[in-house]
Amino acid sequence: MDLMNFKNIQVKDIINKIGSKNLLLLGGGCILVGLGGLVGLWTQDGSRPENVSQTVISTDKHEYRDSVGVDDEPSEDELRREVVKMILGRIEDTPDLIDEDWLKKAHSSIKSKNELSMFIDEYLALGKKRRISYERRQKVVNKPALRDPLYFESMAASVLVDSDASEKTLLRGVRENLAYALLLMEEDRGNIDEISPHFMVGFFNKLHTMYEILERRSIERNNDADYWTQERIRHLEAAIVTRFYMLNKSLAKTRARVEGTQQSGAVGLLDKDRLETAINEHLLELGETHLGAARREVIDRNQHQFHVDYAFTTLAMIYKRSYSGDALNVLRSVNDLERNYTYRLARRHWKTAQLAILEGDSLVVKENFFNATKFYLRSISRSVHRERTKLEGELNILKSEIAQWRYKPIDSKEVQG
Repeated sequence: MDLMNFKNIQVKDIINKIGSKNLLLLGGGCILVGLGGLVGLWTQDGSRPENVSQTVISTDKHEYRDSVGVDDEPSEDELRREVVKMILGRIEDTPDLIDEDWLKKAHSSIKSKNELSMFIDEYLALGKKRRISYERRQKVVNKPALRDPLYFESMAASVLVDSDASEKTLLRGVRENLAYALLLMEEDRGNIDEISPHFMVGFFNKLHTMYEILERRSIERNNDADYWTQERIRHLEAAIVTRFYMLNKSLAKTRARVEGTQQSGAVGLLDKDRLETAINEHLLELGETHLGAARREVIDRNQHQFHVDYAFTTLAMIYKRSYSGDALNVLRSVNDLERNYTYRLARRHWKTAQLAILEGDSLVVKENFFNATKFYLRSISRSVHRERTKLEGELNILKSEIAQWRYKPIDSKEVQG
C-alpha cells in the first residue's frame, strides 16, 4: 500500500511539474504521430487502388468508342429505309398517271395508238400467211379447215408446255397460231377494237411467255439475247398500250350507260379493276426486263443507261398506281445497279485522266475529268450513309487534282515568261 501511494505521489508530482498546457501539447503530438503512421500506411498500399482506377478509366473510354461506332453503323433495316426514302423522293418527281404523253416518254417501241395499229397489222399479215399454209395442208390430208380462233389459241398453249420445243417450233407453233387466231377474231368481230379483252389478255400472255423462254435460252447458252429482249419489250409495251385504250373505252361505255339513269356502274368498275391489274402486271414485267437487260449490258454505256432509265420510269409508275412492294424491291435493285455502274465509270475516267496527264494530252485530261466528276455526282445521288460519305471524299480528292492540273500550265507559262 505504501509502495502504491509512493507511485501515485510520483505521478502526481510529475503532472504538477509538467503543467496542464504542456500536457495538452504532448497529447496533440501523439495524435499527429499516429496520423502520420496511418498516412504512411495508406501511401505504401495506395499503388494498387491507383492502378485499378486508371484501368477502369481506360476501359471506359475504350467501351465508349466502341459503343459510338456501333451506334453510327446503321443496321440493314436502317440502310434499307434510307435507300427507300431516297427512291421515294425520286418517284415524287415522276408523272402520276398513265396518259399518251407518259407512253411516249416511257416506251421505246410502241408509244401510241398508231404504232399499236402497225404492231397488230404485222400479226394480221402473219395470220393470213398461216391461213394459206394451213388450208393448203388440210386439202392435202383431205380434212376441213377449222375457223375457230380458240382452237388455234389452244394449239399455241400446247406448244408452250413442251420444254423440248425448238426455237423454230415455238415461233411457228405459238406466234403463227396466235396470229391466225387474232385474224379469225378480227374477221368475226369486224374490227380489232371489238375483240374481247379476255382474248387479248391470253394473246399477249402467251407471246410474253414465248419470248421469255427464247430470251432465257439464249442467255443460258451464252448467246446474244438482245433480239429476244427487244421483242419481249416491244410486246410488253404493246400489251400496256392495248390495255390503256381498252380501259379508256370501258370507262367511256360505263359513263354513257349510267349517265342520267339509276343503273349501277359496278360491272364497268369490275372491268376497270381487271384492266388496271393487267396493266400493273405488265408494267412490273417490263421493268424487270429492262433491269435484266441493263445488268447484262456491260460494254455499251448508253445502252446500259437506256435500260436503267426506262426501268425506273416504268417501276415508278406502277408504284404510284398501286404502292407495289414488288416494284419497290426492283427499284432498289435498279438504284444499286446504277450506283455501282456509275462509280466504276467514274473511277475509270479518273484513271484515264491521270494517264493523260503523264502523256501531256490536255484534251483527253479535260474530257475524262469532266466525265469522272459527272459519274461521281450521279453515283453519290444514288448512295446513302457511309457509302455516300466515302464517294464524297473521293470526289473532293478528284476536285483537288483537277484544280492542281488547271493551275499547273499557268504556272509553267509564267516561269517560262
